Amino acid sequence: AKTEALIQSDLTLKDRFIKGFTTEGFLKSMSMKPHVLEEMNAEYVAQQIDVAAVDRVYTSSVNLSNSAIVVFVKSLCEVSVEEINMPVPRMFSLQKLVEICYYNMNRLRIVWASIWAISAGHFTKIGCHQSKDIAEYAIDSLRQLSMKFLEKEELANYTFQKEFLRPFEHVIANSPSVPIRELVVQCLSQMIHGKGENIKSGWKSVFSVFGAAARDEKESVVLLAFKAVDAVMENYFTAVVDSFFADCMSCISAFGSNKHNSEISLKVIEWL
Repeated sequence: AKTEALIQSDLTLKDRFIKGFTTEGFLKSMSMKPHVLEEMNAEYVAQQIDVAAVDRVYTSSVNLSNSAIVVFVKSLCEVSVEEINMPVPRMFSLQKLVEICYYNMNRLRIVWASIWAISAGHFTKIGCHQSKDIAEYAIDSLRQLSMKFLEKEELANYTFQKEFLRPFEHVIANSPSVPIRELVVQCLSQMIHGKGENIKSGWKSVFSVFGAAARDEKESVVLLAFKAVDAVMENYFTAVVDSFFADCMSCISAFGSNKHNSEISLKVIEWL
């Protein structure tokens, strides 16, 4: 019965498509450019699809097997790349990737590590995109996911936080956009302010990002990062001194060598 219903539904969709495609419309379409016709066809098909049914595809991803969810995420990233490289970029699949990561965050840690290894590579690439709007969306999505991930307690001898925050390190080191580098620093600052008590292995990535910011050629990036590190030194130094002392010292030493502001160098000497 289910099979017959699916067939009938498929036939109905085809009939509606054929009926809506008049002779006049066909002749008109012949003079259109291929990409325009393709967009019109895609829009028509999209109108026939139940949005709620599409959403269920993603919300039901929690029911996929461990191997299937990894394949699903990989395929979604591939589609997202195609959408973003379209003449008029689309963010649909990137948005759904964020949702998939959120829905599946409670899977076994080894499975989640595989999911994030694929997703992080995609976020890293999009975070360095030449379009400021697209890059900002990717970075903000990373921030939202990171805030959610930091709600989970990290088990001893695990370093998932460090791996989760690694895309920020890559973006601040490779993005040519000053606003994007500033946004990365602001995102890390928000995480420290909101979830600083839960950060463990993530401190290594935090100091790496701030260290890169300290060496930035733009003073605005340096000042934002310095303000964040100042808050860390005041509120969380005892939490990082045992396990991340070397990373902390490397970071503040970078600020001491900055060429933009002598007051920062004096503050670093005070910290040391």
